[in-house]
Amino acid sequence: SEVCRATVPDCWAAAALRKIKAEQPKIAMICDARFPTEIGVFLPYNPIVVRLRRNLYDSNHISEVALDSFNWSKITNFVMIENVNLSIEEKSKVLQEKVLPLIL
Repeated sequence: SEVCRATVPDCWAAAALRKIKAEQPKIAMICDARFPTEIGVFLPYNPIVVRLRRNLYDSNHISEVALDSFNWSKITNFVMIENVNLSIEEKSKVLQEKVLPLIL
């Protein structure tokens, strides 16, 4: 991942966007965007972005902290979920409550 990103910072997001355009699904879900450049690829398409916050002390790896200072106000459909103490079931419930209305 780091080797590809060193050459083309948005390589994974750009590849995902090409596949989405080719397949033309009704809804496309990107389950892991960790860098501003990756989110930037999708901004022209008015994405729904869900950020699952984690414990800030878990890791200082660039893939874990690159979005900490991102300007989330750029995104119209943005949902922040503080998931540090949530079970998988609780996360699912919060996602259903906050994200489904944006999709439907």
